[in-house]
Amino acid sequence: MKITPKLRKHGRGNYSVLIHVHDGGKYPIERPTVKGVKITKNDFNNDGNEHLKNWVKSSCKEYKLFNHLISEKITALQMKYLKASAQQIDEYRQDHKQINQTNFIEYSEIIIRNIYNGATRTNLTSGLVKFQKYIEENYDGNISYGHINKDFINRYYNWLLNKHSATSANQYFGTFRTLYNKAINGDDDKIKGKSDLFDGFRYQRNKTVNEPLTEDELEAFKNLDCGKNRKWKIAKNIWLFQFSQALRVSDVILLKWVDIKYKNGSFILDNFTNKTSERIVRKLSLESLELFLYGIDRYYPHIIDEINNINNKIKKHNTKIKEIENNGTPKINDGQLLEYVIQNNINSEQIRLLKEAAEIDKKNIKKLKKKIEKQIDKKSNLFNDVLKSLRVKHNKDYIFDQANEKGIDRNKQDNETRKKKNSIISAYDGMLKRMAKQAGIETNMKSHASRYTASSLMYNSGVSMNHISEYLTHSSHKITEKYIKRLGVQNDSIGDFLNDRLK
Repeated sequence: MKITPKLRKHGRGNYSVLIHVHDGGKYPIERPTVKGVKITKNDFNNDGNEHLKNWVKSSCKEYKLFNHLISEKITALQMKYLKASAQQIDEYRQDHKQINQTNFIEYSEIIIRNIYNGATRTNLTSGLVKFQKYIEENYDGNISYGHINKDFINRYYNWLLNKHSATSANQYFGTFRTLYNKAINGDDDKIKGKSDLFDGFRYQRNKTVNEPLTEDELEAFKNLDCGKNRKWKIAKNIWLFQFSQALRVSDVILLKWVDIKYKNGSFILDNFTNKTSERIVRKLSLESLELFLYGIDRYYPHIIDEINNINNKIKKHNTKIKEIENNGTPKINDGQLLEYVIQNNINSEQIRLLKEAAEIDKKNIKKLKKKIEKQIDKKSNLFNDVLKSLRVKHNKDYIFDQANEKGIDRNKQDNETRKKKNSIISAYDGMLKRMAKQAGIETNMKSHASRYTASSLMYNSGVSMNHISEYLTHSSHKITEKYIKRLGVQNDSIGDFLNDRLK
């Protein structure tokens, strides 16, 4: 005998629940309606079962009542066809699954299968896999709800802490806690747990210490090959732009094309900080503008190839200059001439030829420098034309992809906007962590590490605390002092100093 709840359409958008009773024949011998239950199609759980009593999803406001009515109807039909009392049916169920002997892992798998949200399902599955590994190591792969007590959860948590950071251990333990509570707070009477099991339990916290990157780590991050991963490339550019301007990530991800202006032969960032509402005006180098390329390419697909072509020519000319300087004619001034002549035993004719060769080298270097200047002007003009067009035609667009994709309005301060911004920053920090691992960076690589790195380099180079505080847009010098402890020039000079680190 098989007794199964099914849906039947009941008016526009509504469904009633029928109980199909099959005895193995072609058609059900009975299919009575569960009175009082009206739901939508999406509210019905096709994988519902008697143990969880979860035929109606929690998306329906009255899911507990409806599941109770369905359970009562099924019990009545079982009494009818099995010719047994409600007590006998209950005893039958108890015999097949004793209280507290339910396997935690198996039952948790049932719970996870019936969770609608995909992200939650994935998270709980990951936590259950970790829990199963612990059980396999310590309990021969089998654990029931009756075995889970305060000593057990403390042993499991300590095991997690020995293998992971406090943050990761807390996440894994949190999934175990969620699965346990879902089971004992559900409608299945066969799952008996301790409602006070986690009372007094305290999570350990990682001590977050913001540190600057070392010189070598900064170079490693700059030279990290992101392959074809556009998101990584953008994350890398956001971090480097943060560093070069010592800006908070919330200010950088919400930059728009209208914030980049061209005045008196210089590119200028003109905007207000998100945290302190202080106006920031910064001169941007061409190296800084190149960090916008994965953003400009949304409108000008060939811009990256054009800039790379210019940079390759500049690099080629610089290489030739170094070759001339290192392998060309010896640089001899008049004061060293006599000493050089004696040491190398050369005559006057050779001296004349040396001077001519040195003059030729000097002219060649001058020509190469002019070629470099020409390419730099070409790059500057290209950026000016492109950014001018973007300021006019796409003045509402953000520079970086994420804020456009989330549809953020930076003028709003509501909860929805904050959630979107936090979502971007969280994903960004996650990418930075993975990128740091690939680059061999041991320092905690998060968005704010850029400002700590910038402030550390400024302080170590002799920039005064007043100027650092002003450049970082801190509301007080005490905040700047904290930066320096964890780790004297006008703003343009500081900007030039940091921008030079991008080269």
